[in-house]
Amino acid sequence: LGDTAGAVRIFRQSLAIQRLLGDVKGQADTLNNLGRLYKQQGKYREALDSLTSALRTFERFGNPAVAELKGNLGATYADAGQFGKALPLIVAATPLLSAAENKEPFASATVTLGDLYFVLGNLTEARKSYDNALASARSVGMRRIESRVLNNIGRVELLTGGLETS
Repeated sequence: LGDTAGAVRIFRQSLAIQRLLGDVKGQADTLNNLGRLYKQQGKYREALDSLTSALRTFERFGNPAVAELKGNLGATYADAGQFGKALPLIVAATPLLSAAENKEPFASATVTLGDLYFVLGNLTEARKSYDNALASARSVGMRRIESRVLNNIGRVELLTGGLETS
C-alpha cells in the first residue's frame, strides 16, 4: 500500500467539505472509499462504520452502487469473523451484481459467499458458489480469481470425496 495515513487524511478532508456543502452522494462515495481503505488496513470496526453509513445513504437515494457496497460490507464482516452478518449481505448482493456489466464484483462476491458457506459447513452451497465464481472469472479472464476459486474447490473436494468437474 501507498501512503495510507495520507489517504485517510485526504478522505476526511473531502468528507468535511462535502458535509459543509450538503453533498450527500459525495459523502457516501467518500465513506465507501474510506471503508475500503480501512478494510485493507485491517481496521474492521472503522471499515464497517464507514461502509454501513455509505450503504444507508446509497439505499436512501437509490444509488446503483448499492449491490457492490453490500458486497464490500459483507466481505468486511466476513474478514472480521462476523459470518452471520456477512451472509445476508452477500446473498442480497450476488443477484444484483450478476446483472451488472462489470463481472469482477460478482465473481468476488460469489467467492466470498462460497467461503462463508464453507466456514459454516455447508459444502454443497460452497461448491455452487465457487462454480458460479469460476464461470464468471473465466468468462472475463480474471485469472487471479480463477486461481483462488480453483484452490477453494480443491478444499471442498478434499472434504466431500471429490467431484469430477474440477
